[in-house]
Amino acid sequence: MTGTEWGDEELFDELLHRLSPGDRAAIASPDRTTVLLDGGDGGKPFILHVDPAALGVRLRTTAREAREVFPDAEPLIAALRLFLVHVDEAVDTAPPDHRHLALEPGGVRAHRVWA
Repeated sequence: MTGTEWGDEELFDELLHRLSPGDRAAIASPDRTTVLLDGGDGGKPFILHVDPAALGVRLRTTAREAREVFPDAEPLIAALRLFLVHVDEAVDTAPPDHRHLALEPGGVRAHRVWA
């Protein structure tokens, strides 16, 4: 697909695919408003609060910036790769009781509860 062909649902599916390397799994809720992420090493899973529309908006607004970081990728895929870096950082730096991941300006942040 080229950048102009990616719809929100396809971007969301690509997110799920890229969050599920090897034997890890990322599972979308039935209503596709959250993604359950394997906690790794037997830890509790994380819940990424994002739906296709919100993901599409985030990726389209960060595509230009992301191309500076990933110049070899088409804009929306560069933005997805940057988003995945933000998810990984949020998971890696989350306190033990912070399992809810939310989109915030400039990245993704872990929260203890989801309100």
